Amino acid sequence: LGHQFELMNTAVKPYPSCRYGHASVDAAIALRAELGLKPEEIESVTMGLPNKGMLLVGAPLAYKQNPQNVVDGQFSGPFVVACGLVHGHMGWDSYAHLTDPVVRSILPKVNCVEDPEVQALFPEYMSGKLTVRARGQDHVRMIRIAKGEPENFLTEAELRAKFHGLVDAVLGRDRAIQLADGVIGLERSGDVNALMRLGAPLMAARLAGE
Repeated sequence: LGHQFELMNTAVKPYPSCRYGHASVDAAIALRAELGLKPEEIESVTMGLPNKGMLLVGAPLAYKQNPQNVVDGQFSGPFVVACGLVHGHMGWDSYAHLTDPVVRSILPKVNCVEDPEVQALFPEYMSGKLTVRARGQDHVRMIRIAKGEPENFLTEAELRAKFHGLVDAVLGRDRAIQLADGVIGLERSGDVNALMRLGAPLMAARLAGE
């Protein structure tokens, strides 16, 4: 007791979508940055998943290639990978791109398959492999440990970016910054009540005279 903290073994999802697709989003963002890929250069994409991941984000393929709403998008391997390839980003604001013609142009090019290498690492790791065919060549990226796992945790900047992407609209930017600062410095805080008050939605705080 007091020596091993299970909280330190907890993963934090960097993207607001099904975890099975995250390693492939990592790969998509990395390949886009590395190769300077433009959407029109992408000929095909193969998303390698474990078998359970296929059931959630990869099949039936025709359905996953045609998400109609936010929940469809959250469980669509083709959509989250397309966002990574087109925008280099996958956040809550990405669901505004469900009807984006550039993102939609990538969806039918994404095939989801059960990958033996990825399956061999499951369930210890929720890995992913992405193969992007562009400029006449196959570019392969295998992500063994997805971003956000304890062994590949978010940096403070990445954690804050996710936090602000979700919280700013509710609390306002200034209040959200204060709350993030307070949580990160919790062990130095002398007033937990003040921290709790910062978590009140903006309208409720205004009504309370804060």
